[in-house]
Amino acid sequence: MLFKTIIKSKQAICGRMGHQQQAFLFGNEADEITSSVMVPLMGSNWDGIMAIGSFNPDRFQPGMGVELLANMSEVLSFILKPWIEET
Repeated sequence: MLFKTIIKSKQAICGRMGHQQQAFLFGNEADEITSSVMVPLMGSNWDGIMAIGSFNPDRFQPGMGVELLANMSEVLSFILKPWIEET
């Protein structure tokens, strides 16, 4: 699984993601994405990620504060919960 580590860690990460991850998420524009952030999303019986990519290599860097994104992850997970757990 391409995103197992990020989901298991329950921590948002910034920087450059692996080539396979980038290709999966960004398709034809994968090679143009030079920095990104991945935020885990979780429910009781599901998990996933929210990924944001940038063409700017300085936009997302390792060690950046990701508190706002972590809060967004909690909110999105809560909002998505009823739709995902219905199926």
